[in-house]
Amino acid sequence: MKRFRNWLLEVVKGPHVGILIASVWLVCLVFPVHSLLILEDRVRCLVGLLALVLFVPVYLAGFRDLGIQLDAAGRRWQLLRGGSVLAVMGVLCWAIGLDAISLLPFLVTFASYGLWPPVRLPAVFVLVGSGFLMLVLMNEPDADNSPIMFITALVAVLGLLTVKMIESSIAVSEQDRRRAALEQRERMARDVHDLLGHSLTVANLQLQLAERLFDSDPERARAELARTRVFLAEAQEELRRSVTDQRGRTIAEELDGVRDVLLSGGLEVAVTGDPHEVTGPVGLVLGWVLREAATNVLRHAHATRVEISFAPGRFSVVDDGDGYAGGEGNGLTGMRERVAAAGGEFRCGTSPLGGFEVVAMW
Repeated sequence: MKRFRNWLLEVVKGPHVGILIASVWLVCLVFPVHSLLILEDRVRCLVGLLALVLFVPVYLAGFRDLGIQLDAAGRRWQLLRGGSVLAVMGVLCWAIGLDAISLLPFLVTFASYGLWPPVRLPAVFVLVGSGFLMLVLMNEPDADNSPIMFITALVAVLGLLTVKMIESSIAVSEQDRRRAALEQRERMARDVHDLLGHSLTVANLQLQLAERLFDSDPERARAELARTRVFLAEAQEELRRSVTDQRGRTIAEELDGVRDVLLSGGLEVAVTGDPHEVTGPVGLVLGWVLREAATNVLRHAHATRVEISFAPGRFSVVDDGDGYAGGEGNGLTGMRERVAAAGGEFRCGTSPLGGFEVVAMW
């Protein structure tokens, strides 16, 4: 059912689908054309045929907005087209009399597809009921209008069902679009939080080091400032890629930068396993996890040692700092959501070294 709904929605998005649907029912013009051709009054015949020629484009124009949300101006145009259809059909009623009942399927089709929801269902019921009432009040023994009434009833049912399916598909599509937009905003918020948090923490650390070295070792202080400038430029580019949804850095690429930052902060860093064995989407996600974990170590842990481990199906960052204080902030929540979105499992808690650890498994 969902696949059919998606297919129907793609069809409805076509520029002339309403006109195409309406064109199918033009076959019913065979009834009024036949009634006009057998008229003995040539004036009525010619006027009726001219009215039919005018009727077709006016009738089809009423379906141009199928599946489109109309504003006030659009609804006014819709009413104008509906009034034009009624006017042309009034001329046809004058020309062929009771045989104008054969035009009822067109009115019902127009009401089913061409009117906006608040008036659609009442209009269809009024038209179908009026048709049956006309046949009862103007009973002609020789007239067999049962095919017309059967077609009218069929048009009413099919029209209302089709429009309902179209509107349902559009509503589902709109919900999917809003959900996708919300997920995109949440992803961007996580990315910006992680990138800015890591970048500002590292830049602050490097600037503090440069400040301490400014008097005792000016050359090294200038080198640290230059390094900070390069790092911030890279962070800016990384943020741009994140916002534009381009590819991030893999875990192997991220490890080199994180290790340098941790070493600059005076921490001992031990790496076990081969990060190059972790590739694809998992590698990208773990790159984010490693960066955020390193940021947390620098900000909160007061650690002296960090162990980064790669094993088949498992990745961990362990420190010997202050340990797990309980609860999760935006950073840990973002890591958990990223790993879960990649089909993995995320854990955090007290590490074997007495500090804090984050573990991702897939």
